[in-house]
Amino acid sequence: KNKWVVLDPVGCGASIFRLQSARQIADLANKLIIRANASEIIALAGHQVTCHGLDAIHVSEDALFSGRELSLRYACSVVISGTVDCIICATGEIQLHNGARMMASVTGMGCTLSALTGAFAAVGDTT
Repeated sequence: KNKWVVLDPVGCGASIFRLQSARQIADLANKLIIRANASEIIALAGHQVTCHGLDAIHVSEDALFSGRELSLRYACSVVISGTVDCIICATGEIQLHNGARMMASVTGMGCTLSALTGAFAAVGDTT
């Protein structure tokens, strides 16, 4: 169908089941936005990742190469959240320096960003 899918591959670097499930969803989506932290982006791209359970160890800038790979592989937009948020799409990329380190201590901030991404994708023409 012609609906946006916002994939938030929570903890995909911590579990092979989560990783395989996230990849299957990405393979099936026609219009895809991947929103994840740096560790999840690196793992989803197939690179070695350092994880501490579900928590991100890497910073957004560490995942730019992996994010670019995913954007090309799935013809999608990739949002890497962290103190610096990075957005990668077919037409370019941008880094937003609006985050705060404290947000990493608040449970659910990534999920909130995923929900907002889905809401904007639902009413917008492009990512």
